[in-house]
Amino acid sequence: MEGLAGVGLMNVGQRIVQIVGGLLLAAIFAPLAWFFGIDPLAAAVGNWRQAADYVEVPATVETRTAQDAEGRFEYLVLRYERNGQSYETIRMTVLEDTDIDIRANAQVIERLRRPGANASVWVSPRRPEVALASRDLPWTSMWPRLPLAVGFNLLALAGLVAAARAAFGRNMSVTLWLTGFAGAWSGFSLPLFSLAAGEGTSVDTGATAGAGIFAVIGLGLTFVAVLGALRPSSETEAILASESAGGFRPEHRTTGGSVKAAQAVGSARAPAAPASGVKRGGIGRRGSGFDKR
Repeated sequence: MEGLAGVGLMNVGQRIVQIVGGLLLAAIFAPLAWFFGIDPLAAAVGNWRQAADYVEVPATVETRTAQDAEGRFEYLVLRYERNGQSYETIRMTVLEDTDIDIRANAQVIERLRRPGANASVWVSPRRPEVALASRDLPWTSMWPRLPLAVGFNLLALAGLVAAARAAFGRNMSVTLWLTGFAGAWSGFSLPLFSLAAGEGTSVDTGATAGAGIFAVIGLGLTFVAVLGALRPSSETEAILASESAGGFRPEHRTTGGSVKAAQAVGSARAPAAPASGVKRGGIGRRGSGFDKR
């Protein structure tokens, strides 16, 4: 196995291009996985755990209006009292994002707007100005972010593995192209699916299913890219097969056509063909040294 380190399968320029390409893919998709997947999920879980000892306090619901680039809209404010002082909050859930279009927030707002609904808030015993309408874990807005966290992290992993293997002389051009294509596809389809599945008070089945098909294809391409990055290259398999037959040694290292030379040496030193009815291979790859009837 020590002979593998000295086998040159690419020239220096090809190695540099592939190393930079792999690192660039990792540098693109790792931050995307963090900002759009891991960080929001981790923040929600952290806030949920922090709110475990919050105290429920009666509240009054007020409807207010505001305006942004898309026009005027209404939002809810919850007013409550604590220790003789009045406070108000617009936070509906443990999510960091208070956007009223996010499904978990929108569902709480819809519940508070129902006629006869009892309004209350959960108030921090340490900071009375911190309160929220629901301290439940908002799964309806969390699970759509899981594909973002998983898919983008796998793409970053594929890029890192490809860069590392290219540094040791493995030709990873096909894997890098596939990872780039999977990244372009997933970079469009996964956020689209997250939006379709995570906004509004209820699931739009048609939009979610349509976006989900593209997201599944993107994740499938991503898994193929990762498997391609982790799978031994054909050149490596040829060297391993030759070495296991006893033909490749460090002193036989060559440059340029080293793989073909190693294969030629291995073929010259291969043991005689086995007896009729006996197959080489046994457990492991061909030429592993075991005979099997």
